[in-house]
Amino acid sequence: MSDVMQKALELMQSRIGEQTSRSEWFEVTQQRINDYAEVSMDHQWIHIDVERAKAGPFGAPIAHGNLTIAIMGQLPIASAAEGPKVEGQKLGINYGFDRIRFPSPVPAGSKIR
Repeated sequence: MSDVMQKALELMQSRIGEQTSRSEWFEVTQQRINDYAEVSMDHQWIHIDVERAKAGPFGAPIAHGNLTIAIMGQLPIASAAEGPKVEGQKLGINYGFDRIRFPSPVPAGSKIR
């Protein structure tokens, strides 16, 4: 592991349990869900058929789980200046996630952050 990666790991571990900044609310619109359905080729009715979804188990169309994951990486942080700084860091990348679960649906029109 490089020195920069080691410093970043130590910094993140030292912040476990701390409150971090919060992003602004982001609305997950039906149009965004429809657009994602086109890109992902997932046209399941629970996402795109508004009338049928209203009568479905969630009472409304819901966002694709993978859409919520994709949005998460793009949410603006409240203040980039508040984020941890690691000397020598040139960029950040999405390394991935462990044990992702979807404990509740994100209905169309919901706001997330």
